[in-house]
Amino acid sequence: MGASPRSVNSSDFSDSNRTIQKPDPAQTESGTYVDVLRPLLAELHCSHVAIASLLPRGALQITQSVSNAGANDFVRLYNRTLNRTDRTTWQVLERQSPVAVTKLPDGFAPFTINSMAVAPLEGPVFDGYPGVLQAYRQSAPFSSAELKRLTEAADRINRSVASHRAATNEQTSQTFGAPPIPGGALVLDNGGKVIFGQRFAAELDSTLRSQLEKVAARPGRSSWTRDLIVADARGIRRRLRAASLGL
Repeated sequence: MGASPRSVNSSDFSDSNRTIQKPDPAQTESGTYVDVLRPLLAELHCSHVAIASLLPRGALQITQSVSNAGANDFVRLYNRTLNRTDRTTWQVLERQSPVAVTKLPDGFAPFTINSMAVAPLEGPVFDGYPGVLQAYRQSAPFSSAELKRLTEAADRINRSVASHRAATNEQTSQTFGAPPIPGGALVLDNGGKVIFGQRFAAELDSTLRSQLEKVAARPGRSSWTRDLIVADARGIRRRLRAASLGL
């Protein structure tokens, strides 16, 4: 018989203001990314090529990018607000398969970005926290051949990261103060909907899931993270990290 989930209410969730130290590109494998990103900028006729990663507090952040123009403004706005509405990237993180789209949220309009392609990455910043390789441009939609080229570049980054970590016997999540995802993670948007971690959400007791969704959707609530102990239908206990993007 499985363990009963405890009740959850808004007092259980504190705002996520704790700063996780980001790796210094000069000290980690992220310094090699620019050698992969810059050729893509020309080959795929992009305005921006970027690496984004899921972080311990549940946020999605661009951690490295190359651009033809306006890079700082774009990255700043993406990390502040666009990351919360970028359903394409959340979809790739969730399904781990590349996608190309031409319909982007309104927030991208100031940068006249009309097309986007995204390929999955395996922990580009912190071990255990998935990421993506993104390509943006103002011209025509990305073709299947171009999406394949982006995916091949993502595979190169994955191999580089794996090689570096194997050679140094290092887990960046431990080195830079980011706790590893304990047994699974789910991220909820400010409407209370799960946008990452559907398979873990499916294991939640319906009452617990409903409580999490209500807390995430509470008006004015800022972002939070919480580690929970839950039991699946077989009674197997699991530590699960839940996070809300806030408003």
